[in-house]
Amino acid sequence: RERTPLMAFLHKAGAVLSITGEKVTEEQAVAAVRAAGDSLPLAGFTVTLRLGDPPQYLLAVEADCAEDRLSGLAQALDAELSRLNVEYASKRESGRLAMPELRILPVGCYAAWRKKQANAGRPDGQIKPPHLAQREEFLRELAG
Repeated sequence: RERTPLMAFLHKAGAVLSITGEKVTEEQAVAAVRAAGDSLPLAGFTVTLRLGDPPQYLLAVEADCAEDRLSGLAQALDAELSRLNVEYASKRESGRLAMPELRILPVGCYAAWRKKQANAGRPDGQIKPPHLAQREEFLRELAG
């Protein structure tokens, strides 16, 4: 009787950020940013890691609004990631991870990145906004 196993696709391979064992998935990062920035006009965002003592997450956003509207976004992201990921919460509480930092990107940078990918020959349907980046250097590429 319909005993075929069901499989669910959760995220692409490598779509996890972890520097202290917290393993934040792309799904968790997207949900956290959407909840944290619910009322903000975000054109795009990318979460990445910064090595340091202690290391921290970086939230890079493109938003067409005044910077002061974004002032609590890093703290809201921290609260949401703590709610969604018990290991992230534990690492923050123990001081092994620092508070996330917000980086504001130039308006239009995600559209420019997408155009650059298309011009390099990537099929349009395969160009997705980079919500997670393993390297902080990606933000420099994104900002142009």
